[in-house]
Amino acid sequence: MATLEQRLAKLEAAKARGGSGDPQQVAMGRLADALFEALPDDELEFVTTGFVRRAVYPPAYRTAMDKLRDLAGRIEAGDLSDEDSMLLEGLPQDPALDMTPAEFITTMISGLDKLY
Repeated sequence: MATLEQRLAKLEAAKARGGSGDPQQVAMGRLADALFEALPDDELEFVTTGFVRRAVYPPAYRTAMDKLRDLAGRIEAGDLSDEDSMLLEGLPQDPALDMTPAEFITTMISGLDKLY
């Protein structure tokens, strides 16, 4: 049986390699990171009243998940804009993932919608 130090060293080495060691999980994480970087939450406005600073959500405020849901809907409908196509082409395509970025997005969103 490995000592605690050996197990910790093994975990640190796996973390340094990029995660759990499962190539599919690493590929999914890389793609999800790229999606959330490409589709960030909208900027919030801040209002300060006296000593209190609070966030104000603009009427058209959109989170990254809102944007991903919209993109998944356009993918499923086959109604991609040029900007959508450029985004999909620019995402990392890893053979370990065994699906295209478009398939990943629709699968991820449908899985999240079933969960909630």
